[in-house]
Amino acid sequence: MAIRERITSARERHQQRFSRAAKTNCFARMATRHFKQHCKLDGDSHELICVAMIELNLSASAYDRILKVSGIIADLESKTDT
Repeated sequence: MAIRERITSARERHQQRFSRAAKTNCFARMATRHFKQHCKLDGDSHELICVAMIELNLSASAYDRILKVSGIIADLESKTDT
């Protein structure tokens, strides 16, 4: 799939996902309270990010940014379980 098509598809997915949120239309504008709903991690992923947070001494805002970027990447790859 061409890059433009993947981006268009990801933007459409964002619009559908955030259609009920008044000020949110993409991961970048997502509030922290939306993470549990839109950025679900499986056990291995959660363990990996916890280890990274400890080893790299990352902040809570870094954790939020990691989840936002991972959601964008998942949308670009057309993953349904973001």
